Amino acid sequence: MQEDDKTTLSYPFALMLNSQTGRLNHDMNILIDQYTMLPEEQRRKYKTAGLSWGISTLFPRAKYDQLLLCSRYIVFLFTLDDYYCSFSFEEINSIFNDFEQILNGRQMPIENDPTQKQLFQLRHELLPQ
Repeated sequence: MQEDDKTTLSYPFALMLNSQTGRLNHDMNILIDQYTMLPEEQRRKYKTAGLSWGISTLFPRAKYDQLLLCSRYIVFLFTLDDYYCSFSFEEINSIFNDFEQILNGRQMPIENDPTQKQLFQLRHELLPQ
């Protein structure tokens, strides 16, 4: 291979975008604002990161409710990574024990924790009783 050769990644299929991308972007901005423990600057970065576009390309044929559910989960994961990275192991262990209880169906007082509220919503949507 010559030094000036550049290898590019190409796919044998066309890029597809879900037709609900604009609506998803609007609803994701509302969803991101529910994570009130994040600084406004961090929420603004999430809103301009192109997450809705990325999700819309990953799931071009998904129905809107499926697309929104995937978005809720992805924003939840981004938030866990960004918000809890500075917590101690003991704090994270306690938080994840609460998360496990939520996933197991236990009703918990979650009024002050946006991540627990979002996890409860995800559980409700993914595992209806």
